[in-house]
Amino acid sequence: EEKPKSTTEVNGEEEKPKSPWTNSTELSLVVTRGNAIAQTVGFKETLEYKGKKGNTRLKIDTLRADTSDDPYLLVEPGIVFEPGEQPTGFTTTAVYPDAEPDVERYFIEGRYEGNLPKKATWNSGASWDRNEDAGILSRYIAFAGLGHTWQDRDDLTFRTSYGLSYTDRLEDIEDPERESKFLGVRLTSDFKDKWGASTTYDNDLTFNISVKDYQDFNIDWTQGVSVTMGKHLALKVSLQFLYAGEPALEEVDV
Repeated sequence: EEKPKSTTEVNGEEEKPKSPWTNSTELSLVVTRGNAIAQTVGFKETLEYKGKKGNTRLKIDTLRADTSDDPYLLVEPGIVFEPGEQPTGFTTTAVYPDAEPDVERYFIEGRYEGNLPKKATWNSGASWDRNEDAGILSRYIAFAGLGHTWQDRDDLTFRTSYGLSYTDRLEDIEDPERESKFLGVRLTSDFKDKWGASTTYDNDLTFNISVKDYQDFNIDWTQGVSVTMGKHLALKVSLQFLYAGEPALEEVDV
């Protein structure tokens, strides 16, 4: 009597069982040197565990862009000249300002999605983000709800969820007409489609709105296309759309 094996045989070779762990790391770097200095660094990490009872996902997304002002000539002190007179005989020193942060965004999210009968799901999690360019110093969001898995194949994945959320945010300038802590409704969708043998399209959407102020909502929509270059390497182009129905306040000169 032969005992069943934990692996299957394909063309006479044993095929190892598929690992429940998946990991995706994205790195981007753009450096510009010349009359001005600009440097943009991006990092994105998605770690996911697919178990029999549900899926666990950790997502980290960061972006930082440093830019510098144009160089200028600094005149040596001690020059004396009459108003309207063109000074002569002085020396200058070229000054190249250092690059300073122009855009900084940090995002961390942990999420668990449990399986229910008939492809239904339940989920809970929390996220934290910081975006000083948009006036957000810190924002915590806790959420829970139900969802549905429409497709879950190797070449096609589509999931949606809907539930309640609780937001606690700290902005650079406090807005007396908006609440910093509020209960909201949260909708998300996760779509991934494989085109051919090496191209994959993914689309992630998150919509969060306050139940007391329908104009206070946020949209985070990211699309991307990646082309596999090797076993562990791919080239990816993505576009992220961030929109706030009521943006944070900003100080301006009058």
